[in-house]
Amino acid sequence: MAGRDLRHVLPNLKIHNFSVSYTVSEEHLKDQVPVIALYPPTVRGIVVITSGGNDLIHDYGRSAPHEGAMYGCTYEQALQWREGFRARIKGIVDGVMAKFPGGCDVFLANIYRSH
Repeated sequence: MAGRDLRHVLPNLKIHNFSVSYTVSEEHLKDQVPVIALYPPTVRGIVVITSGGNDLIHDYGRSAPHEGAMYGCTYEQALQWREGFRARIKGIVDGVMAKFPGGCDVFLANIYRSH
């Protein structure tokens, strides 16, 4: 893999980290997407977004589950809240893509895996 990392393959790559630990999707949409600069059309973005994990685990049940903090919720509650989460993720992706009029590749990920 020597020489095949992003710094070698894309030598002009500039990295900007807008992540904030312990945030949830609502904060990503409201607080983080707006601070991303609008890039000129000559710039193509590579964007990695991780969102949703803290919406699931929040405080590990130390408070009652609610929209955006679902640990311990019932299946019925999860069904009620999924559209809100879907809308927030769509807003995050659309908001980031709007910052790159020259185009961007978006990688949407989560740090959790299923068993």
